[in-house]
Amino acid sequence: PVSECNAWMSPSARSFHQYAAMREAGDARAAISRANLLRQRAASLELSTSKELVSVHKAGIESLCLDQIEHRYLLAGAADGSIAAYDCELAMADAEQDAREREEQGEGGSRQTVRRLPGRSLQQHRALFHVRKGGAAGQPDGHAFGVTSVQWYPVDTGLFVSSSFDGTVKVWDSNTLQLENSFTLPEGPVHCAAMSPLGTGHTLIAIAASSSNIRLGDLASEGFTHMLTGHRGPVWAVRWSLSSEWCLFSGGSDGAVRAWDVRRAGTLMVFDQHNAHDPR
Repeated sequence: PVSECNAWMSPSARSFHQYAAMREAGDARAAISRANLLRQRAASLELSTSKELVSVHKAGIESLCLDQIEHRYLLAGAADGSIAAYDCELAMADAEQDAREREEQGEGGSRQTVRRLPGRSLQQHRALFHVRKGGAAGQPDGHAFGVTSVQWYPVDTGLFVSSSFDGTVKVWDSNTLQLENSFTLPEGPVHCAAMSPLGTGHTLIAIAASSSNIRLGDLASEGFTHMLTGHRGPVWAVRWSLSSEWCLFSGGSDGAVRAWDVRRAGTLMVFDQHNAHDPR
């Protein structure tokens, strides 16, 4: 029947489990693909009515990073120069609830977290910590201008890295909020900083600033190791490969995406589909 065919062909008419059952049964009429499933899930997205991240920022969010260890702690960097972390799984109890739990456990009881606050339909997730903007009225070691990127240390949430338009990349201890290291870029504003998610053989930070060069900072030596040269304009983005800890990708204002092996000089390959670089 026509109505049955329409039901089979409409991605929004079938759930994931129904699609899986149809594919297992070998039904050729089912338009089963990863794209269809993703399209269906994207169409059903809506704002959560049970969770709320209580923002401490006074300006727009520029960068987010979820930790790779527990997939639970979310870092946020904002245009006001502040950085905060949120627990996306457990909501911090409010002052009244926290005091009640401490009373029940005694004065030595530890700070509690709850999955659902009693009497509330909305679960509020307050910031676990807040690094304020640097300056006289803020945190001495904080960024002076907007934060452009934040990232957890790939194998441990005890450290995180941030970059800023103030021309610095900073490494923080997430337990004490003390500044562990800082890289200052002579080129000026930093657009992006990234560490390899597979970084077991090195502790390099790839840094894209307002020049055509990519600088590599080393957490171990607390200095710059070398530069990658090839772009014909400011570099705006850097990302490490998910399959090789030595492979880096970068994108710049010249319209090209370049692939690098940081152990070698020169570019591995250049992706410039539309020939965006004008030789003139």
